[in-house]
Amino acid sequence: MSMNSSTNEDQNIQSKHYVCKRVLSYSASFFKQLILRKQMGLLQVEIDTDNVLRRSVTPIQMIGIGIGSIIGEYD
Repeated sequence: MSMNSSTNEDQNIQSKHYVCKRVLSYSASFFKQLILRKQMGLLQVEIDTDNVLRRSVTPIQMIGIGIGSIIGEYD
């Protein structure tokens, strides 16, 4: 019985260790992307070529926003 419980405890510890390693890995990559900088040449090319506003919200999303605002008004 004690052998089985120690095995379960070891697996639990390994599982927690694995989760901690993944969280640290994801947070490190997040912060790297957060402070990532583009080269000035790339920024100049983007500025010179993109002079048009892009649509980022589709008509379906606009309808959802409208319905959500109506529902939220009555809560």
